[in-house]
Amino acid sequence: MSTRFKILLISLFIAAGYLVYEASTFFSFIPSAHSLEFDEQTFTELASDIVRQKQIFEMDDCSRSTRRLNSVYIRMTELHDKSDSLCCPDYQCCPIYYKRALDSLQVDHPTFQDFKQRLLATELRSFYKDGENVLFIVDGFLGDSWGFLYRGNRPSLKEELFKMGHYSVKDVDSINPTWRRVAIN
Repeated sequence: MSTRFKILLISLFIAAGYLVYEASTFFSFIPSAHSLEFDEQTFTELASDIVRQKQIFEMDDCSRSTRRLNSVYIRMTELHDKSDSLCCPDYQCCPIYYKRALDSLQVDHPTFQDFKQRLLATELRSFYKDGENVLFIVDGFLGDSWGFLYRGNRPSLKEELFKMGHYSVKDVDSINPTWRRVAIN
């Protein structure tokens, strides 16, 4: 073998290795749709309680940097902190202290705390309620997330891709007549 051929062959191996590394790094942030085991009893009890109450239609577990309650950004500390300036440098859209938001939205404090604790315990990061249907977001990256859809009124899905509030939801597969695994954007 000539020296040029050996150098070319080594270069191809290095390039191929680099591409494999980059591809594995790129795809490693995509969550596995099975990284959270589906717990039908616990999830159904939570979904039923969310449907039953009328105060909260959207909420997250308040564990991440942005927190929402009924489309209002909230913060868990009474005083502004440095992270507020990251999401709203001009303080136009600054999060509201959650207790003030609860009072303003007429949301029961114990209900909020109960849902927050149950979201944390189940690792369901947030929910969006539309009538008797509840969309639970589990995990994701930027605009692409995945989760579960509780169909309280149990209609069959007529479309594979549909809107639920400000979310685009894609049906992935059926878990049972009431629950679906979904992709969310």
